[in-house]
Amino acid sequence: MPLRAIARRSPTALRVVAGAACLAAALPPGALRAQSAADSSADAAVSRVEVRPAETDAPGGTPVRFTAVVFDDAGRPVPSAAVTWFADSYQQVTVDSTGLAIGREVGLVRIGAAAGGKVGTGLLRVTHLPVERLEVALPGGLDRLATGQSVRLEVEGVTALGTRAAVGTGVLEHVALRFSSSEPAVVEVSGLGRVTARRPGAAVVSVRDADGGARGEVRIEVEESAVASLAFEGWTRARRPGGGAAAGSADREAVRTGDVLRLRLAVRDRAGRGLDGVPVVLGVSAPGASAWMEPDGPRFVAEDPGIYTIVASAGGVTAQTDVRVEERASGVEVYAVGRAPVAHTRSTDFAMFRGMDGRDYLIQGTIPASPQLGARTAIGDRYYVWDVTEPARPVLTDSILVNARRASDPRVEPGGRWAVLTHEGDPERKNGVTFVDLSTPAHPKVVSRFTDRLTGGVHNTWIDGHHVFAVSNGPNTMVILDGSDPANPRIAGEFGLSEGWRRNLHDIWVEDGLAYLSYWLDGLVVVDVGNGMAGGSVEKPVQVSQLLYDMEPLYGPGHIAGTHTAWREGDYVFVGDEVFPWHYQDQPLPPSPRGRIHVVDVSDLANPRIVAHYEVPEAGSHCVWVEDGKLYVANYQAGLRVVDVTGELRGDLYRQGRELARFDTSAPLGQGVIPFKADAWGIQLYRGKIFVADSNSGTWILGLREKAEETPEPLELM
Repeated sequence: MPLRAIARRSPTALRVVAGAACLAAALPPGALRAQSAADSSADAAVSRVEVRPAETDAPGGTPVRFTAVVFDDAGRPVPSAAVTWFADSYQQVTVDSTGLAIGREVGLVRIGAAAGGKVGTGLLRVTHLPVERLEVALPGGLDRLATGQSVRLEVEGVTALGTRAAVGTGVLEHVALRFSSSEPAVVEVSGLGRVTARRPGAAVVSVRDADGGARGEVRIEVEESAVASLAFEGWTRARRPGGGAAAGSADREAVRTGDVLRLRLAVRDRAGRGLDGVPVVLGVSAPGASAWMEPDGPRFVAEDPGIYTIVASAGGVTAQTDVRVEERASGVEVYAVGRAPVAHTRSTDFAMFRGMDGRDYLIQGTIPASPQLGARTAIGDRYYVWDVTEPARPVLTDSILVNARRASDPRVEPGGRWAVLTHEGDPERKNGVTFVDLSTPAHPKVVSRFTDRLTGGVHNTWIDGHHVFAVSNGPNTMVILDGSDPANPRIAGEFGLSEGWRRNLHDIWVEDGLAYLSYWLDGLVVVDVGNGMAGGSVEKPVQVSQLLYDMEPLYGPGHIAGTHTAWREGDYVFVGDEVFPWHYQDQPLPPSPRGRIHVVDVSDLANPRIVAHYEVPEAGSHCVWVEDGKLYVANYQAGLRVVDVTGELRGDLYRQGRELARFDTSAPLGQGVIPFKADAWGIQLYRGKIFVADSNSGTWILGLREKAEETPEPLELM
């Protein structure tokens, strides 16, 4: 049942761009570009650019040299023209300043060269990713088999680029395997990798790539089965935190969808003595539920109501039990309290705080919106300050103008004494952050602007104590500032991935001396910034672990997708993806993002693993907040969603019915940039209320209450 984290698989369809000029203009902000050092004085004479070869095939990881020939109006080559190289899919290929391209994912990609306002393109078809080695293991953490037992081996392939995937999925979907056993009389293996333990002993099962040289093997020990009987003896399930566990009998009590049962399975020998450590395989009779083994015993969870039969097998002996599962019900609802509207441009993230005057405030960021969609400005250069002491009647008290096109992320120091405002798109290319004094919280005063290591832009920040953890867009690193003197901040430390595919840092969340970095295509990265578990500190951060997973099997080809946000709660980290259609910025209509929330088990922080997820099928996810056993998701076009995340989590939380409540954050006509379309962005719980920033309509102030019983209206007879 635990989900496997695997490497990315590329799109197989060509991204078609209508015209070479459109291709250059449509590149996303993070696209890989590199300009040659040639003299650009001849740009004005450029008539066309020709890329050679026009089309070529190569395996992933193999360098391919493209060249650009620039011609003037007379058809003569212009060797001195400056050339900028780029790729249609920055997730699929890298290309340097000399036109050397390396495919990293299977599929067809346009390689572009721009000079003097003209663009030429060539095609690189990445045919396959060569497998460098294969890794084989018994399923479910088994370390041996008992006679009579039969299981299917798990095989992962590692490519020369370091991409890892389960064979038969992702980038290794078409890899053909050949299996063999050194001792067929001990361990027999089928052509699909199913092994059957025939008699005691040991055998080495080998596997090889039928079309390549990659190989792998696993040694399997077989012991004589001492199992005479198996029996299910009930189950326990986790309650809300602090509530302990509840015992149950499958014959007498139903459970809800989403409840994870810890099954009690008795394994005995012929004398009736209990046996420990016996390898057991579990299965379920029908779809809609799963059973699996974990180190401390078997588990079961259902996503659909019904009666399920769980089957256990060990050493040729089987046992069965039935579980009745009922639909999960919600007893709460979300209601509107007030709203701080922003109707002239798009609003983004925000920060809530108790001011030094004892009143409650909200600082709201803004980003550009397209005038074609009804916005009155295409610049987001202000932060708005609202007094929300009376949540039903927010009062706009001031605004702060910054030199940026995107003023998207404010953060407030825990004591409410100062705040940090981020800059992106500074016309002078001197982005960074602005520190403001909150001594008079209704009217903040700018005290300093800090730009060192941050000139490429700051996408967001997190404040822990007096330290500001900033996403630096230029080097794509976490820059840590000491803000103990907001008028004179300084760099205290910095962390960035030394290796990775894109190394595009998007988001930071810090707690207990650990920073959880959402690193887009490089997944979730956990860093010790003072916890001490890895010897890290603010001055010298140390990486603890990293979790990579494949995007395309989740969302299909033709998307810009990556790890966007993370929030830790107990032994789980809730990791959100952000997914947009390719070239969505060129579309005349608002995009429809996608993206799920992965539930990552970090009980062993050095080895994080995905165990569950929540995904609204028709919508994307953006920011999250977790409190009192509830996950609050700003779900883009799906508005606010509230999800029950109590107890142990496994499987598909949406299908299990763990969603408790929802609220549509779209605005009526005239009260938002885009009416009738939700675009829930930021989320924060503050003083018993739910604050949700919707990019199209401003910040909603909501409440959560017990759902009132619906009673029918009296029937009036005519």
